Amino acid sequence: MAVHTAVGRGRAPFGLTLLAVVYSLGLIAWVIALPAVDGETLLEHGGLASLAITAQPLLFSVVMWALLRRRCTTGSRMATVAAWALGPFTSPGVSSERSHSQPAPFRRRFSSCSPLR
Repeated sequence: MAVHTAVGRGRAPFGLTLLAVVYSLGLIAWVIALPAVDGETLLEHGGLASLAITAQPLLFSVVMWALLRRRCTTGSRMATVAAWALGPFTSPGVSSERSHSQPAPFRRRFSSCSPLR
């Protein structure tokens, strides 16, 4: 019964991470294939720097997936700490760090979250 519950709890993070990877691949395809500036693709217009900047979300998503997988398969405490440490570098994390506050419903619902659960 405990294994079934653990698998069920891992589905949402896996699905969201998969969605992030698909979105990141879409961004890369956009940079490579779709005209954006004066009929040129962003790759043609900005060179490899455009591709490097756009590949960062894919790299981050893959790293987070690997950490989540390690946490779910082995229960690694270090993977948990690393994932929580990298979390503020995501867009929502950065924006909440800048504002130094969170919306009230978010605060109430997740106020007991601990990075070392």
